[in-house]
Amino acid sequence: QEAAEHYEAALKKEHDEDERELYASSYLDLMTDLGRVLEAVDRVPDKNSAYEYLLVSYEEGDIALSNSEYQEITRRYYSEFPENGWAVYYRAEAMNKFDDSKGAVNLLQKYLQSSESSSDEDDEYIDTSVRSLLTTMQFSSGVEAATLLETDHSNFSTLTNAALADERWTVVKDLIAAREPVASDDVDLLRLQARLANHEQRWDDAIETCTRAEAITRTVPEHAHLSWEFNRLLRSASLNSGQWK
Repeated sequence: QEAAEHYEAALKKEHDEDERELYASSYLDLMTDLGRVLEAVDRVPDKNSAYEYLLVSYEEGDIALSNSEYQEITRRYYSEFPENGWAVYYRAEAMNKFDDSKGAVNLLQKYLQSSESSSDEDDEYIDTSVRSLLTTMQFSSGVEAATLLETDHSNFSTLTNAALADERWTVVKDLIAAREPVASDDVDLLRLQARLANHEQRWDDAIETCTRAEAITRTVPEHAHLSWEFNRLLRSASLNSGQWK
């Protein structure tokens, strides 16, 4: 309690923006541990940043929130900042988590319909995240992948992640069939092909696909983070085929 009061007092006196941010995060962390997180949000000068900090920290496992605290924070965030894409995103996540998937989908669709296109990278990233969450929820609720691709072809990467996470091999084949004719070297297409080949124990096909994909991940920086996945699949296929050296 005493430490929280110290951070709150320092936060009010500090004028440096970076220092204020550090004090605010420390204050929110301590008040969360004391079970007074909602009170803390009302006491910091930048409530928008406070809500976002708490929800990111919660998702990353850095802080613990009860279900009621989590629900109330997302409700207040959206209620106070209804045009903020992250407020919409986190509120929809909470609604979906607590059995209101239909309401969550409606909320995301409403935001995207009213959101104006922007060249700002941050705004574009928020809209992409909201669109990805909507696609994932619709796919989980039973909307066909082909239907979602017809609506927005940029859904392909999101659908790839969802289909592979659930190991829905029929959907994987449908996605391959839709993408192969138009983008044979697309890294998400190669992920689908490599995983399917491993699943079906077509080891030579898996090795060939992973080798192509690894060459892409080495030369295209934005795909470098996928190299570990292709490397793991390549090792698995090589071991199973007896080609491991």
